[in-house]
Amino acid sequence: MEPLNINDLRNLTLKETVVSVKTDNAGIDSIICDHIRSNGKVPFILTFDTDYNGKNGEIFNDGNSYYQRFRIDDVLRALVNGTQSSLNDAKKTFGHFLFLYSLAVARAESMASSAVLIPTSIMPLGSDRISQLHQALQKLTDEGTSRETNITVETIKTDDLKREYQQRNIAENSVAVLMSGGIDSNVVAYIERGLGKAISPVQILYGQAPRHQETWCVERITEDIGSGLEKLCRIDIPMLKSFGASGLLRDDVKITEQNKGIVYVPFRNTVFISLAMIRAELIGAPYIAIGLNHDDVLTPDGTLSYVESFNTVLESAGIPNRVIAPLLGFGGKPEIIRTGLDLGVDFSHTWSCHSYISPEEVGLESRACGTCGNCSLRYSAFYKLGLEDPIPYRELPKIRASWAGPQHNYEALRRALGLN
Repeated sequence: MEPLNINDLRNLTLKETVVSVKTDNAGIDSIICDHIRSNGKVPFILTFDTDYNGKNGEIFNDGNSYYQRFRIDDVLRALVNGTQSSLNDAKKTFGHFLFLYSLAVARAESMASSAVLIPTSIMPLGSDRISQLHQALQKLTDEGTSRETNITVETIKTDDLKREYQQRNIAENSVAVLMSGGIDSNVVAYIERGLGKAISPVQILYGQAPRHQETWCVERITEDIGSGLEKLCRIDIPMLKSFGASGLLRDDVKITEQNKGIVYVPFRNTVFISLAMIRAELIGAPYIAIGLNHDDVLTPDGTLSYVESFNTVLESAGIPNRVIAPLLGFGGKPEIIRTGLDLGVDFSHTWSCHSYISPEEVGLESRACGTCGNCSLRYSAFYKLGLEDPIPYRELPKIRASWAGPQHNYEALRRALGLN
């Protein structure tokens, strides 16, 4: 299957809906639905019921509203595993609120809905910050979603008591690193370790086609950096795959240079960072690191302005955690690989290809497709450095000619790492 655009991959299109989330208060839920209907729209409510035993992602329509149901406790249990925290502690983090918000936006974008409604009852902060936070969330939504969409974020004030955010102990030398198994997140882990930080690896499985090979790579990388597999926090979320609208979430889709735009997963990075932030809050890590860089700019949620918008959300809510993207302002893929090699990265333990790899194929002998944009980018970066890519390919990738090149903090970061 070779779809040309996102519209070819949508499993649901509901433009006249407004997406919101079910609360723990039936009265508030009724107010939310009535408010949406009063504006001539149809409610689409994401529900996360602890006692729901049906199929994850199942959609119901009662004639007046849509409901999509998920079990979320398994996700939170993975995040608290290995910490001194409880499931209830995870639900009280600011990251948990961001997770619910990000899922609502991802659901809206994936089905071409134009609005999201957030009840203030799920915001773990006082009412004095709600207006500022609302503005920051709208900015983050604008920055992190496709330019073809225009999603309005609205808040609705509810009368129940707000949960005040509680400051946790912070370990200044700790960082939760989002690990995908790719070149960039691997180098970020080595950079943060080289700067003296303790690494807490976080991997998110969301139904992506190369998930099996990526899992193998993340395990090898975690061992390489000396964190130990017991410190790896692996989270399996079914939501994004059930939302659809991305070729990366389909094992049967062929991705090439011609249709490479279909790998965009709606609001993915915000969902990922929010989950990593829950982990960071629970272990007292002040930073969440992600491997965004200037040569991967196909998606809106991979830019410096996006990261700045995310941090503005945290600042507006009075949250001390921050998102860091060390490779933004650092150059492009060749510079990243060069620095990784200088830091001792084993790139045979990384994976960039977007094609499906079966569980039986995983390991050092797995062959990347060679036809997707990521294969071309990776192979060409090694070629530019005069090096051979250590992973095999089914088809020789096309050589890329243009690169982002060194940026403003390239030399400064290398000096901080003790590299020439």
